[in-house]
Amino acid sequence: MNSEKGSMSDITRISRFGFVNCYLVREDDGLTLVDTMIGGSAKAIQAAAAGLDAPIVRIALTHAHTDHIGSLDALYALLPEAEVLISSRDVAPARQRSDTRSR
Repeated sequence: MNSEKGSMSDITRISRFGFVNCYLVREDDGLTLVDTMIGGSAKAIQAAAAGLDAPIVRIALTHAHTDHIGSLDALYALLPEAEVLISSRDVAPARQRSDTRSR
């Protein structure tokens, strides 16, 4: 995994395999994580946030594909106070994928 600062200093890209990405966006109250990448990414995401010296206060999911929500369960277990944002259209597919992984 690697972290790269985007062209804007308030955005940090975290990448796996060079094509599965998520982003930490610095806001006034902490960091917003945009997507969670594939499963097994939670530790790298938390390490990147620690490197920015700010807490993840919300997780915004663009849609419910596995490469976008794969580490949601692990991150939510580590960050139970974080607000999770997802479109109403994607709530059912996200829950279904989560239920399948927990069996």
